[in-house]
Amino acid sequence: EEVESPFRKVRLLFFGSSAGSALTALYFSALNTVKAYVGGYADAPPLDEALTSDAINLGGAIVCGFLAYREWKVGESNLERIARGGKLASL
Repeated sequence: EEVESPFRKVRLLFFGSSAGSALTALYFSALNTVKAYVGGYADAPPLDEALTSDAINLGGAIVCGFLAYREWKVGESNLERIARGGKLASL
């Protein structure tokens, strides 16, 4: 598999860690959204900015998660194809 797609594991690590990073950012931006909605906090951003930040972080988590999942599925299908080729070669 490494010969056919040498950077698949690097891409999988990159997209997976990017999805995790976006989810962490979403957690903290959601806290800011709650603070902005409740009010009374001096460090709370305006609600529209907090909601925009939530949307950006959620979109990033979804896109990076999808890309990581797609890389994983392509890797699995390549391993299955290689296994089938090995079975045919042993005949």
